[in-house]
Amino acid sequence: SAKADAFSSSKLRVQCGVVTGILCKYRFAAGPQKKCIRMEERWCTPEEFVGMDDDISFGSWDSDIRANGVPLKELIKKCQFLLLKIWCQDESVLFAEDPTVQILNYGRCIKKPMWLKRIKEKLQQKQYETVGGFKKDIGLIFKNFQEFNKGKEIVEEGRKLQEKFEKSFQEVFLIKPPESAAQ
Repeated sequence: SAKADAFSSSKLRVQCGVVTGILCKYRFAAGPQKKCIRMEERWCTPEEFVGMDDDISFGSWDSDIRANGVPLKELIKKCQFLLLKIWCQDESVLFAEDPTVQILNYGRCIKKPMWLKRIKEKLQQKQYETVGGFKKDIGLIFKNFQEFNKGKEIVEEGRKLQEKFEKSFQEVFLIKPPESAAQ
């Protein structure tokens, strides 16, 4: 559909009232404090972008900035769907609980533990300001798993789930892989 195609590129046309710009997804994933929206003559943060519309006072960038009529805060809801999708996979049992409680010496080897239930809590408590923060924590789960289980066959289970997540992430956020990566 045309609406789906509009979300598939690495850039989104965004609007806040009468002000328009282009949001760069990769810059936005780094956090809302980053200059990720391109105006005619400069880059700006989401808050700066909202401030350019004189009719909006005390606005909330995640509600006021829209891409194809959809508020940016709706993107975080897609993270909840992705988490549920991961949880439905057989391999997820390896990543659900706090590994520092489940596995002896895990906390000594892994400096920043992360697990699915923790991500669920962070989503429920609205601790993620960006989709990038959510994706980073999911990536941390897999990185930690591979590091702790280096050289063991079980690492393959983690890779399988990571591949499923990456595929689902690209589908949900309608991200096409770069041409060089597409086969």
